[in-house]
Amino acid sequence: MHPIKLGSAAGLAMLVSFAAQAADLRAPVYRPAVAAVSGWSGFYAGFNGGYGWASSSTTFAPIGAVTAAGVPPIPAVIASRDLNGPLFGGHVGYNYQIASWVVGGEGDFDWAGLNTSSALVLPDPHLGAGGTATDGFMAHQRVQWLASLRGRLGYAWGSSLLYITGGAAWERHRTSILVSADTAAGLFSESAAASPSNTRSGWVIGGGYEWMIAPSWVVRGEYLHYEFRDDINNPILLPCRALGAAGACGANVTASNSRMDVLRLGLSYKFDYAGIPGVFK
Repeated sequence: MHPIKLGSAAGLAMLVSFAAQAADLRAPVYRPAVAAVSGWSGFYAGFNGGYGWASSSTTFAPIGAVTAAGVPPIPAVIASRDLNGPLFGGHVGYNYQIASWVVGGEGDFDWAGLNTSSALVLPDPHLGAGGTATDGFMAHQRVQWLASLRGRLGYAWGSSLLYITGGAAWERHRTSILVSADTAAGLFSESAAASPSNTRSGWVIGGGYEWMIAPSWVVRGEYLHYEFRDDINNPILLPCRALGAAGACGANVTASNSRMDVLRLGLSYKFDYAGIPGVFK
């Protein structure tokens, strides 16, 4: 074969090969999308503190013996006071991030100092006109602790996280009661005291904002609204000797603070921090 023809054929073959390689380089490569991984996923624990408030009432409903005229020796009365005070405790939880969404769960426990006191002095109801005896009521309510188990759903951008939360809640409530009854003029009064404690269950819902201020450290502010199912009812009895009747008289004391609101600030430490792209390396 002629040398020039051989050279032309070899050159053509090389051009075809280079063109095929160039086409392969230009061909798009498809890969499955991968959600961005950030530093919000993982376990955390921390401390929180804040302030809570609730509308509270204490109801005294007479029970037991009555006079010959059918009048109870202790009057019915309702005392309403606001229940408020500080709280402080801790929390633990876990977050899992999917792109910009963060889901998780959290449990908390707070020692509480929400409290209120009521004191009333009233004429004894069975003496009638001109009577001089009085009945006295004193009650002190205190929320001793709050606890909850909640789910969380949030939206994250960089070092910020905005979330809503809700779940089951519990409170420990103590009512200290003193009842005094002067059942007739010139006679010694009868008195009785009690300090029952009760645990109630309910639910809580709220929301908050978290800010990762440094690798593994997160500050938060949140609002929580609690609702508890049942009022707290405790009977308190005292002798009714002045009535000349056997048995006892007294009152059912009902403490109510079924709705409560709390504002808290907190600081958390994240145990398995992995970094937030573009924020913390």
